[in-house]
Amino acid sequence: MVNDLVYSINERLIMKNDLETKEKILKVALRLFSQNGYNETSIRKLAKESSVNLASINYYFKNKLGLYKACFHSLGQESLQIIEKLDITPASREHTENIIREFISEIIDLYVRNPSLILLTITEMRKKVLVGNFVGENHIMLIYKKLEIFFQSQIDSGIISDNLDARIVAGAIFGNVFNAINFDEVQLEKLNISLRTDEDYRKKYSSQLAYLYTYGLNYKGEDKCQ
Repeated sequence: MVNDLVYSINERLIMKNDLETKEKILKVALRLFSQNGYNETSIRKLAKESSVNLASINYYFKNKLGLYKACFHSLGQESLQIIEKLDITPASREHTENIIREFISEIIDLYVRNPSLILLTITEMRKKVLVGNFVGENHIMLIYKKLEIFFQSQIDSGIISDNLDARIVAGAIFGNVFNAINFDEVQLEKLNISLRTDEDYRKKYSSQLAYLYTYGLNYKGEDKCQ
């Protein structure tokens, strides 16, 4: 009985230590990959910065590519939560504005919680040759496609102008948000404002961008958009 209890306690301690070591390696990997890129980040550097040996990285992730892909695991979970925000079909412009604002806020909040992950994702998306069939791209494209479907439903229901192309509108919002994130450090340095560090600025950014797209997209002029 006592031996079983001791064994159980030891097992829990081992599992806890394993989880902590794995999370420590992932945290360091995200930072180094986002700063230096995949090719310029050696597995020896990863081990040294994580204060583990090479065998530990191979044990938890098999190799550098396995570790790189593991960095994007949380992106998949987060993307599903963001997509859920777009599953509702609004019945009014005000409701549309609220959904767009929440969508923008969710992406920015993900950046605030894990800036290295989002910056690494943006870096990878720009590459012509992706590392290991870059899994992060699939998660990002799922969000983009869902946003496109959302705007198409708004066009079909007459809430926003039928002069517009849902794909272009989705791309415009996507571009706005990810460019703002990408240049956030520059804004902090040059203008002393930052999405990551200033909660009031985050709220204003999400609200005003949602307002611009909701009511700007509602305009129905005589001339067709070309």
